[in-house]
Amino acid sequence: MLQALAFASALSLPVQVAQPQHARETIHPDATVYTMPADGKPARIPFRLAANQVRVEAVIDGAGPFHLILDTGMPTPGIILFQSERVAALRFAESGESVALRGAGGAGASFDARIATGVSVSLGDLKMSHVTAMVLPDQPRFPPGIDGIIGGALFYRFIVRLDVDQNLLELFEPAGWSPPDGACVVPLHRVAGAAFVDVRVAVGEGAPVPARVVLDLGASHAISLNQGEGGRCAPPPNAIDAPLGRGLSGVVLGKVGRVRRLEIGTFAFEKVVASFPIEEHQHPGDFPFRDGNLGAEILKRFRVSFDYPASRLVLEKGKGYGELFEREMAGIGFDWTKDRTVVVHTVLAGSPAAAAGFEVGDQILSLDGRSLEELAENGLRRALTVDGAEVRFALRRGDQVLEKRVRLRRLI
Repeated sequence: MLQALAFASALSLPVQVAQPQHARETIHPDATVYTMPADGKPARIPFRLAANQVRVEAVIDGAGPFHLILDTGMPTPGIILFQSERVAALRFAESGESVALRGAGGAGASFDARIATGVSVSLGDLKMSHVTAMVLPDQPRFPPGIDGIIGGALFYRFIVRLDVDQNLLELFEPAGWSPPDGACVVPLHRVAGAAFVDVRVAVGEGAPVPARVVLDLGASHAISLNQGEGGRCAPPPNAIDAPLGRGLSGVVLGKVGRVRRLEIGTFAFEKVVASFPIEEHQHPGDFPFRDGNLGAEILKRFRVSFDYPASRLVLEKGKGYGELFEREMAGIGFDWTKDRTVVVHTVLAGSPAAAAGFEVGDQILSLDGRSLEELAENGLRRALTVDGAEVRFALRRGDQVLEKRVRLRRLI
């Protein structure tokens, strides 16, 4: 049987039924059994923040670790996995069912994923059994080493507290949990498997206008804005055409510019780098995304608690709250490939990279003599966001190895 599912699609909130045992367990309507620490403490899950993605290690059917992206935009219980030799070695029992998954980007193409049931998953202190796994036939151009995605399985069931300063997730039982003293509590609006939050945005010099945006921890940007009625969130005049990132269905296109002010709860940010997707990419899966989405570049600046059961977002200022908002300054878009190489897919007209002679298809070998393996995703991003720095690229173009020197500069 083939079912259709778009990220941020319509799904009902799970029911929770307590089971009084030595370890506390709750049966999910899809048959998932959640086992928390027996001492009543929250489950603790270490994570790594890479390229503004929260990545957790999972043991699946006793094997691993597998690396999963934590994403509020994944609206279902269970997990999504990308087919690989490691995933194939798990030898899941086939259910005979499949699901069509699609997300942001490209032409909105869907991918048929086979469904396996009865899977066990361990994340730190949390044990899950009878989990549903949806296995995609290929890895959709995410960075190497990413095995899949998890989202609704945690957010619907627990209060999920994300502490970027400690690289730690904590999962709390909803009953009896209360926000920390002094925290800012922002209402969430739950709609068909998604959670919206109200913000206020001033693109130009006018007063901030209200916008209702989807929480999207899996998006690396700060905020993505749809123009809205009357163009109230239209891109600023100096915004540039650029690829905005990659979703499950392909590259997201649009403009990038700075908004003068972004307010959420009692907090405010200035000169925020914002994305403005083209109309075709504003509502992936035909889901009503309203005014856009709020991504990890904002959320990582807080210790943030996602309390879906009580429909609230709880914000505490983190160490990175005051960091400047920056974007890649060479003027290239690139993909990490399966063999851990980086290939240029876009060269912005008039950018430093264009002036240096970069071409689409160039493979980046090193930066200032440091290999990509040494730099990794975070190091590459940091190296390309230093205004005024000169960086030395080694590129492979066909059979040639070229050196290109690029003087970085802010493009927005």
